[in-house]
Amino acid sequence: MERLNNCRICPRACGADRTAGIRGRCGADATIWVARAALHQWEEPPVSGERGSGAVFFTHCALGCVFCQNRQISRREDIGKPVTITRLAEIFLELECQRAHNINLVTGSHYAPQIEAALRLARAQGLSLPVLWNSSGYETVSTLQRLDGLIDIYLPDYKYYSSYYAGRYSHAADYPETARDAIAEMVRQVGAPIYGAGGMLQKGVIIRHLMLPSLGGDTAQVLRSIAEHWGDRVLVSLMRQYTPFGMEAYPEIDRKITDGEYAEAVEWMQSLGLTGFIQERESIGESFIPAFTGEGVSAAPTKASALCIKPPQKGDLSIRPLLPSDSRRAVSDLYEQSWKAAYREIIPHSWLAGIPSGSWAAVLDTPGIYTLLLLEHNRVIGTTSYCRSRDPETPEYGELVSIYLLPAYTRQGYGKLLLSAAAEGLLSLGFHHIFLWVLADNRPARAFYEKKGFFPSGRSRMAVFGDTRLREVQYCLDIDRPFPVFHQF
Repeated sequence: MERLNNCRICPRACGADRTAGIRGRCGADATIWVARAALHQWEEPPVSGERGSGAVFFTHCALGCVFCQNRQISRREDIGKPVTITRLAEIFLELECQRAHNINLVTGSHYAPQIEAALRLARAQGLSLPVLWNSSGYETVSTLQRLDGLIDIYLPDYKYYSSYYAGRYSHAADYPETARDAIAEMVRQVGAPIYGAGGMLQKGVIIRHLMLPSLGGDTAQVLRSIAEHWGDRVLVSLMRQYTPFGMEAYPEIDRKITDGEYAEAVEWMQSLGLTGFIQERESIGESFIPAFTGEGVSAAPTKASALCIKPPQKGDLSIRPLLPSDSRRAVSDLYEQSWKAAYREIIPHSWLAGIPSGSWAAVLDTPGIYTLLLLEHNRVIGTTSYCRSRDPETPEYGELVSIYLLPAYTRQGYGKLLLSAAAEGLLSLGFHHIFLWVLADNRPARAFYEKKGFFPSGRSRMAVFGDTRLREVQYCLDIDRPFPVFHQF
């Protein structure tokens, strides 16, 4: 990448030719190293939510604080696993498939060009989650400007007000003014906080300040600076989780924050009218530092994760439940067209031709059966139904009743979308096992489900179509992780 051959991405502006394998001040060359990519529960409540934030922890760091809580991955060693831009985009999509509330890019500033490319690729492939830029605050405005429109939420640190402390503990005396300029650009890009369903943050800036022992006066100055520059346009997270590791050379910070120090800072925050988050005393300690073992970095598809594939984005797509105002006749007509196209070589033509118009309309409101519609520009093009098992031999299973598409929309990825939505619906009902019945002679349908991880249970039954009896086989799937419902593209 051109911006890496004379690197000026971070404020260090070291000029290293990282494309030639030379490491910059951050410790990285052009290779992207990721130490962990997994659901993370330990962020602020509107970031982690109930399901977790999709956190991608990048190795190396441009700042290098002496007290770094993630020192295992921020030093010069290549911890984790190397990934390509394409693989990084896949990781983002996989985290969305795990139902992460957002994509949380942790300390990725030194990989900004590669991350920019991966985000654009993932967006083109359907990534729809908010993206967070979780950083030290030590950023150049020019680098941040390249991310404008790609980042929805910024989580910068504002570590120091004093250049002395910044130089002593982070070897960056220019940190205070650099961080203020960077945060100003972040606020310009995303504006005041905007919340979505369940109180989850969709847009905005959360400024984090990690208190250091004996630096209460500097904390007060940081909070005052935030209030003066941005006020209620930002949220503030006042953190007390500082845990000293090997701080013998810095005895003044070789201890934890006292309750008194933190209480005083909380009073400062409240008196300045700042809103945001404070931490409980239990947040102190190594237990809140994740294991950087490379989890989630290597491609490892599972049977269930194969369902989590987004269809090609074509027009204005949405998926929603069948509503009382929806025309049952129109949905029944879709059933009829789908049957006649899919089964024309399997079910006798005379039987298909004799299907009464509107014959499925009445069954759409059967109690206990949930029906979803796939719409393109508000026109119904597909449908899926599911319910609790109607089979007495598998009462603990959820049943996928049907997936139907208009003939013109088959083999284009739309079936994957309906399958994913139905699986999510069954999961929400508490089922971790799914089954369905499919005609034994319907080879395309069987291949579709097998590709998605379904396997034959060995059971079969007979279905009657006039004078013809055809065998149906049962397929099953164990859902070992959640699936996303894609409401709008």
